[in-house]
Amino acid sequence: MPRVDLKNPENWIPREIFSEYIGPNSAGMLAYYDKARQKKNAMTTSFNLLAILMLPAWLGLRQQWTLWATFTGIVGILPFIEYLTGIVIPNGAFVAINVIMGTMVNGLLLSSATAIYQKMRNQGLDDEVIGQRLCNKAKRQIPMAIIGLIGSAGIVVGLGLLADFVFAQPSP
Repeated sequence: MPRVDLKNPENWIPREIFSEYIGPNSAGMLAYYDKARQKKNAMTTSFNLLAILMLPAWLGLRQQWTLWATFTGIVGILPFIEYLTGIVIPNGAFVAINVIMGTMVNGLLLSSATAIYQKMRNQGLDDEVIGQRLCNKAKRQIPMAIIGLIGSAGIVVGLGLLADFVFAQPSP
């Protein structure tokens, strides 16, 4: 089956199904969808304060666990890289990552929804069935936001402590 050009807005998840995917109170995300469609760029930047300040919480809030695991893993592995290379990564780099990702999260959510939609279309499912399967999959879940934030912080701190333990030099 030929690859679908996901940069073409005609191949994006339909607006109605995207609305079902993100659940109730979807007006802000639908405004983003319309803006991105007008610009023909799913990764159009937008301002999302929660994502900028607490990215793992936002990823948990929208149940974007693959992105959450990727972000947490990258940040968690950095202490090992610092010890192995002898390069110290400034704290400002982490702030920059949050700001950059925080302005891109809506686009990442739209791109993820589009990829899932296209995968289901390739399986021969029609839009009605896809809409039913995707309904509320990314709706806001405050308990998941808390789990995302605490879980990510715990993993990152735990990996930092492990790196310190593994690579710590005994004091003279």
